[in-house]
Amino acid sequence: MRTITIENKLMNEDWALCKKNGSDFRSRGELAEAIKWYSKALDHTSMVPALDIASLHNIIAALYMRVDDPESAEASARASLRLEQEFGDCGRETTRLATYYGMLARTLERQGKYREAAEYVGKSVELLEALLGPDNDVTRAKIDYYNSLKQKSWKG
Repeated sequence: MRTITIENKLMNEDWALCKKNGSDFRSRGELAEAIKWYSKALDHTSMVPALDIASLHNIIAALYMRVDDPESAEASARASLRLEQEFGDCGRETTRLATYYGMLARTLERQGKYREAAEYVGKSVELLEALLGPDNDVTRAKIDYYNSLKQKSWKG
């Protein structure tokens, strides 16, 4: 059993404040500032559930993509995927896992790593087909994305 100390309580409050500041800057379109605050939140995760941290990494990855920094986005996307695979829903496959696969694929595609991107989108498609069915709009969109990456895969 974990004892909550004053230090842990303050760390949780710092996490929440940094996330709030990041969200405020993001909503105003100040993406570099949002990334800074969200990244600062990652310094205060001692009492934060791993899946919340995974979600924040995915948000940071999306922001890095919007400021055209796919390498940094890839690092954040890989962190979110690793945490989700390790701690997510007791090993059950979820649409959140499919989303994290998709984000990683986008970062790889932006860097011209089409084969690797297609691999991760393929995993996302498999999950979505199993969870939502092959005729679901989200699943069909991922299949189209997968097919477009497969056509580009000869490039890299």
